[in-house]
Amino acid sequence: MKKTKKIIVLVIAVFVCFLLFLPEVVIANTYNTLEEALTAANKINVETRVTDKGNGVPIEERAAAIAWSNIRDSEGKINFAGMEFTYDPDSGHIQESTNQQITIYDNSNRVIAVIPDDMYYSSTTGELFLNIDTLLVPSGLTEIELKWGDTGEHTITMDISEQRTNVSNPGILGTLWGLIVDTKNEIIRTAERLMNDLLLAILDGILYMLSDAVGEPISVDRIVFNQIDKLSINYWEERRHRNS
Repeated sequence: MKKTKKIIVLVIAVFVCFLLFLPEVVIANTYNTLEEALTAANKINVETRVTDKGNGVPIEERAAAIAWSNIRDSEGKINFAGMEFTYDPDSGHIQESTNQQITIYDNSNRVIAVIPDDMYYSSTTGELFLNIDTLLVPSGLTEIELKWGDTGEHTITMDISEQRTNVSNPGILGTLWGLIVDTKNEIIRTAERLMNDLLLAILDGILYMLSDAVGEPISVDRIVFNQIDKLSINYWEERRHRNS
Protein backbone atom coordinates (compact mmCIF):
# COMPACT_ATOMS: atom_id res chain seq x y z
CA MET A 1 0.00 0.00 0.00
CA LYS A 2 2.81 2.36 0.95
CA LYS A 3 4.63 1.46 -2.27
CA THR A 4 1.51 2.31 -4.32
CA LYS A 5 1.23 5.71 -2.62
CA LYS A 6 4.87 6.44 -3.38
CA ILE A 7 4.34 5.57 -7.04
CA ILE A 8 1.26 7.84 -7.21
CA VAL A 9 3.15 10.71 -5.58
CA LEU A 10 6.08 10.18 -7.96
CA VAL A 11 3.79 10.20 -11.02
CA ILE A 12 2.09 13.41 -9.82
CA ALA A 13 5.48 15.05 -9.20
CA VAL A 14 6.73 14.11 -12.69
CA PHE A 15 3.52 15.45 -14.25
CA VAL A 16 3.81 18.76 -12.38
CA CYS A 17 7.46 19.14 -13.43
CA PHE A 18 6.46 18.42 -17.02
CA LEU A 19 3.85 21.19 -16.90
CA LEU A 20 6.24 23.65 -15.27
CA PHE A 21 9.07 23.08 -17.72
CA LEU A 22 6.96 22.49 -20.81
CA PRO A 23 8.48 24.52 -23.66
CA GLU A 24 6.38 27.47 -24.76
CA VAL A 25 4.38 26.77 -27.89
CA VAL A 26 3.42 29.88 -29.80
CA ILE A 27 0.70 29.58 -32.42
CA ALA A 28 0.90 32.80 -34.41
CA ASN A 29 -1.90 34.33 -36.42
CA THR A 30 -0.65 35.37 -39.86
CA TYR A 31 -2.56 37.55 -42.32
CA ASN A 32 -1.52 37.65 -45.95
CA THR A 33 -3.47 40.82 -46.71
CA LEU A 34 -4.60 43.85 -44.75
CA GLU A 35 -8.21 42.99 -45.55
CA GLU A 36 -7.76 39.59 -43.86
CA ALA A 37 -6.25 41.30 -40.81
CA LEU A 38 -8.96 43.97 -40.53
CA THR A 39 -11.70 41.37 -40.98
CA ALA A 40 -10.14 39.30 -38.18
CA ALA A 41 -9.81 42.33 -35.87
CA ASN A 42 -13.41 43.37 -36.70
CA LYS A 43 -13.45 46.64 -34.72
CA ILE A 44 -11.64 49.77 -33.62
CA ASN A 45 -11.28 50.02 -29.85
CA VAL A 46 -11.64 53.55 -28.46
CA GLU A 47 -10.85 54.17 -24.80
CA THR A 48 -11.22 57.37 -22.79
CA ARG A 49 -9.12 57.20 -19.62
CA VAL A 50 -10.24 59.59 -16.88
CA THR A 51 -7.50 60.05 -14.28
CA ASP A 52 -8.72 61.55 -11.00
CA LYS A 53 -5.74 62.78 -9.00
CA GLY A 54 -7.96 64.04 -6.20
CA ASN A 55 -7.50 67.73 -7.02
CA GLY A 56 -10.95 68.17 -8.56
CA VAL A 57 -9.55 68.46 -12.11
CA PRO A 58 -9.73 65.02 -13.78
CA ILE A 59 -7.53 64.48 -16.84
CA GLU A 60 -9.11 62.82 -19.89
CA GLU A 61 -6.98 60.97 -22.45
CA ARG A 62 -8.55 59.39 -25.55
CA ALA A 63 -6.90 56.68 -27.63
CA ALA A 64 -8.06 54.48 -30.50
CA ALA A 65 -6.43 51.37 -31.91
CA ILE A 66 -7.02 48.12 -33.76
CA ALA A 67 -5.53 45.14 -31.90
CA TRP A 68 -4.43 41.66 -32.93
CA SER A 69 -3.35 38.89 -30.54
CA ASN A 70 -0.99 35.93 -31.03
CA ILE A 71 0.68 37.71 -33.92
CA ARG A 72 4.30 36.71 -33.14
CA ASP A 73 5.60 33.26 -34.05
CA SER A 74 8.00 31.10 -32.02
CA GLU A 75 11.00 32.74 -33.72
CA GLY A 76 9.84 36.22 -32.74
CA LYS A 77 8.82 37.23 -36.26
CA ILE A 78 5.64 39.16 -37.04
CA ASN A 79 4.08 38.44 -40.44
CA PHE A 80 1.30 40.87 -41.19
CA ALA A 81 -0.45 41.95 -44.40
CA GLY A 82 2.23 40.32 -46.53
CA MET A 83 5.05 42.12 -44.68
CA GLU A 84 7.54 40.92 -42.10
CA PHE A 85 8.22 43.09 -39.05
CA THR A 86 10.85 43.28 -36.36
CA TYR A 87 10.28 45.08 -33.09
CA ASP A 88 12.15 46.57 -30.14
CA PRO A 89 11.07 44.55 -27.05
CA ASP A 90 11.56 47.57 -24.75
CA SER A 91 9.68 50.25 -26.68
CA GLY A 92 7.55 47.97 -28.87
CA HIS A 93 8.57 50.05 -31.91
CA ILE A 94 7.81 48.22 -35.16
CA GLN A 95 10.06 48.22 -38.21
CA GLU A 96 9.25 46.72 -41.60
CA SER A 97 12.26 44.99 -43.13
CA THR A 98 11.59 45.96 -46.77
CA ASN A 99 10.51 49.57 -46.08
CA GLN A 100 6.99 49.02 -47.41
CA GLN A 101 4.16 51.26 -46.24
CA ILE A 102 0.37 51.17 -46.28
CA THR A 103 -1.66 54.34 -45.76
CA ILE A 104 -5.23 53.95 -44.49
CA TYR A 105 -7.83 56.64 -45.21
CA ASP A 106 -11.35 57.25 -43.92
CA ASN A 107 -14.35 57.77 -46.20
CA SER A 108 -13.40 61.48 -46.54
CA ASN A 109 -9.89 60.57 -47.81
CA ARG A 110 -8.20 61.77 -44.60
CA VAL A 111 -5.20 59.78 -43.37
CA ILE A 112 -6.31 57.86 -40.32
CA ALA A 113 -3.30 55.52 -39.83
CA VAL A 114 -0.04 54.49 -41.48
CA ILE A 115 1.51 51.01 -41.37
CA PRO A 116 4.12 50.53 -39.86
CA ASP A 117 4.52 54.11 -38.51
CA ASP A 118 1.48 53.88 -36.21
CA MET A 119 2.07 50.31 -35.07
CA TYR A 120 3.64 48.91 -31.92
CA TYR A 121 3.93 45.48 -30.33
CA SER A 122 3.44 44.76 -26.63
CA SER A 123 5.74 41.96 -25.52
CA THR A 124 3.81 41.92 -22.22
CA THR A 125 0.36 41.15 -23.67
CA GLY A 126 1.48 39.68 -27.00
CA GLU A 127 -0.73 42.09 -28.94
CA LEU A 128 -0.01 44.12 -32.05
CA PHE A 129 -1.64 47.57 -32.11
CA LEU A 130 -2.39 49.96 -34.96
CA ASN A 131 -3.04 53.42 -33.51
CA ILE A 132 -5.85 55.41 -35.12
CA ASP A 133 -6.01 59.22 -35.27
CA THR A 134 -8.62 59.96 -32.58
CA LEU A 135 -9.46 63.34 -34.14
CA LEU A 136 -11.00 61.41 -37.03
CA VAL A 137 -13.01 59.16 -34.70
CA PRO A 138 -15.37 61.55 -32.88
CA SER A 139 -17.38 60.38 -29.87
CA GLY A 140 -20.69 58.76 -30.74
CA LEU A 141 -19.47 57.32 -34.07
CA THR A 142 -20.47 53.64 -34.33
CA GLU A 143 -18.66 52.63 -37.51
CA ILE A 144 -16.16 53.97 -40.01
CA GLU A 145 -15.16 53.06 -43.56
CA LEU A 146 -11.45 52.48 -44.11
CA LYS A 147 -9.78 52.66 -47.54
CA TRP A 148 -6.28 51.84 -48.74
CA GLY A 149 -4.38 51.13 -51.93
CA ASP A 150 -2.99 53.38 -54.66
CA THR A 151 -6.46 54.39 -55.80
CA GLY A 152 -8.36 53.51 -52.62
CA GLU A 153 -9.68 50.37 -54.30
CA HIS A 154 -9.74 48.39 -51.03
CA THR A 155 -12.48 49.31 -48.55
CA ILE A 156 -13.86 47.81 -45.38
CA THR A 157 -16.33 49.05 -42.77
CA MET A 158 -15.30 48.56 -39.15
CA ASP A 159 -17.34 48.87 -35.98
CA ILE A 160 -16.20 51.23 -33.23
CA SER A 161 -16.23 49.98 -29.65
CA GLU A 162 -16.05 52.77 -27.04
CA GLN A 163 -15.28 52.40 -23.35
CA ARG A 164 -14.56 54.81 -20.53
CA THR A 165 -12.08 53.89 -17.80
CA ASN A 166 -11.84 55.76 -14.51
CA VAL A 167 -8.37 55.74 -12.98
CA SER A 168 -8.02 56.99 -9.42
CA ASN A 169 -4.88 58.31 -7.80
CA PRO A 170 -2.68 55.18 -7.41
CA GLY A 171 -1.29 56.20 -4.02
CA ILE A 172 1.97 55.02 -2.48
CA LEU A 173 1.25 51.26 -2.59
CA GLY A 174 0.08 51.45 -6.22
CA THR A 175 3.22 53.34 -7.21
CA LEU A 176 5.45 50.82 -5.44
CA TRP A 177 3.70 47.92 -7.16
CA GLY A 178 4.08 49.68 -10.52
CA LEU A 179 7.82 50.10 -9.87
CA ILE A 180 8.10 46.35 -9.30
CA VAL A 181 6.13 45.09 -12.32
CA ASP A 182 6.74 47.94 -14.81
CA THR A 183 9.73 49.91 -13.58
CA LYS A 184 10.51 51.99 -16.68
CA ASN A 185 6.97 53.20 -17.42
CA GLU A 186 6.16 53.74 -13.73
CA ILE A 187 9.21 56.00 -13.34
CA ILE A 188 8.06 58.00 -16.37
CA ARG A 189 4.49 58.24 -15.03
CA THR A 190 5.72 59.25 -11.56
CA ALA A 191 7.97 61.94 -13.06
CA GLU A 192 5.03 63.26 -15.10
CA ARG A 193 2.81 63.40 -12.01
CA LEU A 194 5.49 65.21 -10.00
CA MET A 195 6.09 67.68 -12.85
CA ASN A 196 2.35 68.37 -13.21
CA ASP A 197 1.94 68.88 -9.45
CA LEU A 198 4.99 71.17 -9.36
CA LEU A 199 3.81 73.30 -12.29
CA LEU A 200 0.30 73.57 -10.83
CA ALA A 201 1.73 74.69 -7.47
CA ILE A 202 3.97 77.29 -9.17
CA LEU A 203 1.12 78.66 -11.29
CA ASP A 204 -1.23 78.76 -8.30
CA GLY A 205 1.44 80.72 -6.40
CA ILE A 206 1.85 83.21 -9.27
CA LEU A 207 -1.93 83.68 -9.46
CA TYR A 208 -2.10 84.23 -5.69
CA MET A 209 0.69 86.85 -5.82
CA LEU A 210 -0.98 88.68 -8.71
CA SER A 211 -4.31 88.71 -6.89
CA ASP A 212 -2.60 89.96 -3.72
CA ALA A 213 -0.75 92.71 -5.64
CA VAL A 214 -3.90 93.92 -7.44
CA GLY A 215 -6.03 93.65 -4.32
CA GLU A 216 -8.78 91.50 -5.83
CA PRO A 217 -9.10 88.02 -7.36
CA ILE A 218 -7.52 87.63 -10.82
CA SER A 219 -8.94 85.26 -13.44
CA VAL A 220 -9.03 85.10 -17.24
CA ASP A 221 -12.77 85.80 -17.48
CA ARG A 222 -12.56 88.73 -15.07
CA ILE A 223 -9.86 90.27 -17.29
CA VAL A 224 -11.78 89.54 -20.54
CA PHE A 225 -15.04 90.99 -19.20
CA ASN A 226 -13.28 94.04 -17.71
CA GLN A 227 -14.25 93.21 -14.13
CA ILE A 228 -10.95 94.17 -12.47
CA ASP A 229 -10.85 97.79 -11.35
CA LYS A 230 -7.10 98.36 -11.59
CA LEU A 231 -6.99 96.94 -15.10
CA SER A 232 -10.14 98.65 -16.34
CA ILE A 233 -9.72 101.06 -19.28
CA ASN A 234 -13.04 102.75 -18.57
CA TYR A 235 -11.73 105.90 -16.81
CA TRP A 236 -15.09 107.69 -17.05
CA GLU A 237 -16.93 105.22 -14.88
CA GLU A 238 -16.51 105.55 -11.13
CA ARG A 239 -14.82 102.54 -9.64
CA ARG A 240 -17.16 99.87 -8.38
CA HIS A 241 -15.48 99.49 -5.01
CA ARG A 242 -16.15 103.16 -4.26
CA ASN A 243 -19.87 102.59 -4.64
CA SER A 244 -19.90 99.53 -2.43
